[in-house]
Amino acid sequence: MFFKDIIGQNEAKQHLLALIHEGKMPHAMLFCGIQGTGKLPLALATARYLCCENPDATDACGKCPSCIKMNKYIHPDVHFAFPIIKKKSGRDTVSDDFISEWRELLIESSYFSLSDWLRRMNAENQQAQIFVKESDEIQRKLSLKPSQSNNKIMIIWLPEKMNADCGNKLLKLIEEPMVTLLYMGSVAPGAVVDLGDKIGTIMGHGGTKDVPKKLFLQNLTTNILRRLKDRRLVVLDGLSDEERSRYGLYYAEGELAPADIYEKLLGYDEKTVIDIFSKACYRHKQLIATLFIDAYIAHDNRVNQPLIQKLQEISKTIDSDGMFTSILKDMARNLADA
Repeated sequence: MFFKDIIGQNEAKQHLLALIHEGKMPHAMLFCGIQGTGKLPLALATARYLCCENPDATDACGKCPSCIKMNKYIHPDVHFAFPIIKKKSGRDTVSDDFISEWRELLIESSYFSLSDWLRRMNAENQQAQIFVKESDEIQRKLSLKPSQSNNKIMIIWLPEKMNADCGNKLLKLIEEPMVTLLYMGSVAPGAVVDLGDKIGTIMGHGGTKDVPKKLFLQNLTTNILRRLKDRRLVVLDGLSDEERSRYGLYYAEGELAPADIYEKLLGYDEKTVIDIFSKACYRHKQLIATLFIDAYIAHDNRVNQPLIQKLQEISKTIDSDGMFTSILKDMARNLADA
């Protein structure tokens, strides 16, 4: 779907393009209107434009690798959630269980109704909804690093079909993006660190704190920036690559790479390590996993199987194979040989 293919809606198209050109695209948008007005086509055209490698002033190019993938709705940075029926598989049903049918219908026409979709799923008398497990899938997908564009996009069709539990879990994510901070500076045990009147305090020795992203970016004092530069304060999650570049927080430098920070992570108690790893974005999880794998290879006795098993389960929420599979197999062999 391109902007040029959308029937009418010229004012909406111009507004969306203006937001993109001016760098004012919000983190979440709600497309409202009666059935048939082109809400889903507008969302699809916007997603294509944001992912396009060579867009012009009014539309995507249609020729770059990203556009080719969008023709079949298989772009790895564009995800979908939509009402579905339960499958009798003994596990929770999510949108990806019907993704083939969804893509087929989109390719035929993006102007369709809930009744059309129910027929495509062979729903018969079942009622479709967005189940609570979908909220975990949405958060998992949005935590991944964009692989072939500068954006991660989640299109939720008919969000009013979410059940209450799913909606409540997503509400905070959609309403207000957060930045997760980690403090690794040297302070007395149990001490708190003051980050200013607006941001407040954070516990030392591996303490974490969620701060509204807008509030955080508006209150980057000299003191906070100094702590970020020397990695006493680390942004575990919540900043885009462009924002990291703007403030000099490059992943290439490895935010958790300095040797003293490695040592601090290994020295934290299990509860603190698990808390940090749970809240870290995908790339920080990779850095932490690499640290523990290297420490295990070096026979560091601070790395034990129960802890690694817990970290492995957490890592599976964003990596189906888990990030610690290799050393868990080695640990199992060592136990068998003992």
